[in-house]
Amino acid sequence: MLGALSNDMGGTLVRSIGIARARARTGLKNLPYNVRRVVQLDALAAARAPG
Repeated sequence: MLGALSNDMGGTLVRSIGIARARARTGLKNLPYNVRRVVQLDALAAARAPG
């Protein structure tokens, strides 16, 4: 996960004031990763499905 975040999605460094803002920004960075991962897993499941 860290490789994809640092290479594709702007890195792992979060600069913000306050822990709530830092958590929000981290969550927003993780969202596209999770969506992309779901699409990959769905494609993998479809490729492995019989028939």
